[in-house]
Amino acid sequence: MTEEQINEGIAKRQIPHSQSYANTIFFDLRHIDWWISEQQKQESKN
Repeated sequence: MTEEQINEGIAKRQIPHSQSYANTIFFDLRHIDWWISEQQKQESKN
């Protein structure tokens, strides 16, 4: 994914993340791994 795609996914709340009060974005690696797996499953169905 490009940086632009990641930023768009974050803005649309399509990519799991959390954001602190200082606008720092955090990603839970286990949640991201799960999310990627789910995305791949959906793509293989199409």
